[in-house]
Amino acid sequence: MKTLCNLAVTLTAVFAVAPTGAAAHATLEVGEAASGSFHKAVVKVPHGCQGSPTTAVTITVPPGLVSVKPMPKPGWQLATRKAAYPAAVEGYKGKMVGEGVVEIVWSGGRLLDEHFDEFVFQALVSPSVAAGTALPVPVKQTCETGEIAWSEIAQPGSDAKLAFPAPVLKVAPGKPRSTSAKTVTTANGLEIGPAWTRATPTGAPNAGAFLTIRNTGTAADRLLAAELEGGKRTEVHETAAVDGVMRMRQVSEIVIAPGATVELKPGGLHIMIMGLDKPVEPGAIVKGTLVFEKAGRVAVEFPAAPVGSQAPPSGHGHH
Repeated sequence: MKTLCNLAVTLTAVFAVAPTGAAAHATLEVGEAASGSFHKAVVKVPHGCQGSPTTAVTITVPPGLVSVKPMPKPGWQLATRKAAYPAAVEGYKGKMVGEGVVEIVWSGGRLLDEHFDEFVFQALVSPSVAAGTALPVPVKQTCETGEIAWSEIAQPGSDAKLAFPAPVLKVAPGKPRSTSAKTVTTANGLEIGPAWTRATPTGAPNAGAFLTIRNTGTAADRLLAAELEGGKRTEVHETAAVDGVMRMRQVSEIVIAPGATVELKPGGLHIMIMGLDKPVEPGAIVKGTLVFEKAGRVAVEFPAAPVGSQAPPSGHGHH
């Protein structure tokens, strides 16, 4: 289960009111957040624009922050704008999401220059965001007269000083995901696992499932069939070169000799779920049964790795 992190990420926008027009930089009070965790962001607005009252605060949500929920404020109107992300990212419960809140606007209030206030939202730092990634979070303060936009982003490796830099949130490594699927199942001398499947794009008719079978006994056994949920039928297939062309064909059985290990993997022996009822989502668990000649019917769970994965997922988590 993904840990709900209580770390508060505070975006402190400090605006000076000196006659020269100079302004202190907007900063991140806490500049780090763990990948895969929920975070509370607090935007602090302590001054106006050259003495003019603040009437709106706009936050641009960077790609990588999903499941965004802003907090309403008495006396202010709250609006959000949704749009497509540059690329789909992993969101809540491992579901891939392609759009979400990209902008939050509090408006219609009147924050005097001699007062301060806070503007709050929460978001999930997508597990798709790699540790070490820097996420700029531009903040714009609109006043009765003028505005200040903290939106400049430094180029990688540049040491140039920016006049109006955007606050930056650095993504830290997330906690390892716990696994709710059995890693290895033992039945009549067979060690089965890890078992896994791959998430599928929308509209894909079939899904592949993979596993390793080790025979620790003294007699051979045979895998006769597989029954996995989510499709019209399940077949055991083999990918092999035929006349120089890679082709997939159904096999009637797989023999597991004593002391042998048989690996069902992408590009070789594998299980196919045919005629999917719906796409397989990353992080989902597909339940199934393997039918052996001697070990009989063995229940196995197949956690889903992201689309195109070549190896089992490191873990399966949910909130």
